[in-house]
Amino acid sequence: AGSDSYGYVSQAHLWLKGSLRVEQPFVQEFSWPNREWVFTPLGYKPLSSDGVIVPTYPPGLPMLMATVRWRAHPNYGVAFQTVFRMDELAKLSWALRPSASKKRGA
Repeated sequence: AGSDSYGYVSQAHLWLKGSLRVEQPFVQEFSWPNREWVFTPLGYKPLSSDGVIVPTYPPGLPMLMATVRWRAHPNYGVAFQTVFRMDELAKLSWALRPSASKKRGA
């Protein structure tokens, strides 16, 4: 799990919280230029110079992760497993498509 996955899983957590804004008031304590970018992780962007950041990744996968986490278990590991389960579902859908059954002689 790297910084890219952090962006997706943390956005899923924000969907569950009901707000996509992350308040970082400590950013105002620093005076250097572009200070809001220094404390902004990959997958986020500053909304304003007062330390508020918001996600930039597309919401589809994080919303799916949030749904799985909400329905299944509050553990963060479940959100990571969502990608693998979707992969399995896609392979199953591909194997069961109508054109595949015709090729098998069904």
